[in-house]
Amino acid sequence: MVAGCLVVPDANVLINLYRYSSEARDSLLSVLASLGQRLFAEAPVQASVLRRAAEPDGFISRADVYRIAEYDADRSLRGFTRPVRRIIQDFQDKGLVPGGVEGLLSTSYDDETAGLAAGFTVPDSVVPFVLR
Repeated sequence: MVAGCLVVPDANVLINLYRYSSEARDSLLSVLASLGQRLFAEAPVQASVLRRAAEPDGFISRADVYRIAEYDADRSLRGFTRPVRRIIQDFQDKGLVPGGVEGLLSTSYDDETAGLAAGFTVPDSVVPFVLR
């Protein structure tokens, strides 16, 4: 379920999740679920890509993104991660998510793609939450 993975909290937050009171833990998980719901509503392609990237090893290729999104071959992926960053920033501005969280969906480049995105990565720390 995408709802449980939209923020990549600092590793200490995740480690301490089980040390929190049940009320604090429920509150944090509620914020994560809200982020997931908003991403799915506002950027369903990015939500699908995020989940698919987490399934094998935290990476999804450019070709797989085009297949999932049903994009034409000439479409650019510039700005593809922008909706994810915008939603997380909005939650940070409202004080629901701390600043400085690790990027949730990052663009990967390699020498073969000559400045084009080779694909996108999801940090290892969030993969288990994406796959919940």
